[in-house]
This record gives sequence, C-alpha cells and structure tokens, in this order.
Amino acid sequence: MSEQLAQSYQICMEEGREFDIDELLRDCLRHQKENTLQEFVTKCLSEKGVDAAYDILTPWGSQKLVLPCRTSNICRLLCNCYYFTGDAECGELAGKLVTEALGYMRGNHRDDFLGWWDAICLYDNVVGLMELPIEEQERLKEERVRLAVRVRQVEDDMIEQFVRMGEVSSVDVGLVFYILAKREFVACNTKYEKKE
Repeated sequence: MSEQLAQSYQICMEEGREFDIDELLRDCLRHQKENTLQEFVTKCLSEKGVDAAYDILTPWGSQKLVLPCRTSNICRLLCNCYYFTGDAECGELAGKLVTEALGYMRGNHRDDFLGWWDAICLYDNVVGLMELPIEEQERLKEERVRLAVRVRQVEDDMIEQFVRMGEVSSVDVGLVFYILAKREFVACNTKYEKKE
C-alpha cells in the first residue's frame, strides 16, 4: 500500500501539483486514524483505472464508446467499466461481444478460448444478471454449462501436456499455473466457506 501512495506522490510531483500532495497526505492520515486507509487507496486506484479504461474506449475528442478491437480483454474491460460506473452502453457492448464469442466457440474456434471463457463468466456475473431479459439469461446459463465442460477438457489437456513435456512444453506455464491456482481457490473456498 505504501508503494501505491508513493506512486500517487510521484505523479503529483511530476505534474507540478504540490497542493494535491498535501491534500493526499491529509486524506491518508485521516483514513489511517479511521482505520479505512485500505478502502481509500482502493477507491483512488479504481477511479484511475476507470479513467484509463475510458481513455482506451473513447477516441480523442469524442464522447462515444468505440471498440478498438473485439477481444476478450476488451470485453472484460467493458464489464469492469459497467461494474464501476453503471454505464449501460458498456454492458450492451460487452453483451454483443459475448454473443459473437459464443457463436465462434460453438463452431470450435479455439483462438483465446480460455480468455473468452473468463470474459463470459465475468459478463454473466456482472452484467448478464442485471441487463439481459429472462430468456437471454437462461440461454446464457445453458451455454455456460455446456462450455464449462469444454473448458475443463481444454484445461485438463493443457495440464496433461505440460506434465508430459515438462519445461520444454509449448503450453504457457503461466496459464497452467493460473488454471491450477483457480482450481485450488475454488476447492479451498468450498471447503472453508461459512455454512449458514
């Protein structure tokens, strides 16, 4: 957290905003006394993240959202913008990308399959439940169940290939680690979640 504060301090110094530094330090001191420093830093960083996201999604001098590309990363970016700002246009654009991706995935296209799976799950959790009509929610739920089986197969194949080939594998080591870490998180969360 002190690293994040140091980064904010550095930005203010580079931009010649010394008065902002004083205000930032006063705010940090106040939040530290109130035991809310972590929440304050998280809020400051999320605001900067949303600003950066909108810089990516809006051309210079325009107020209209434009997709720079149609990737799973842009879909996740739109979902996060929707989550933090409630901007319905972000939710709609993310929904269109998810619909396109579901069509490609039905046709066995495997480009960024796992990336799109993560984007679809994020969309379903953040936007889908709030914006879609009931029929579309049901269709998305059915697609998600069907795709979950394929995702598990693809992940298992990647893990098996990595184990078989070791470090010379063509499989992305970081992705295999991510898959295993995600599975372990789900297992631990299930084991230790509070039962009411």
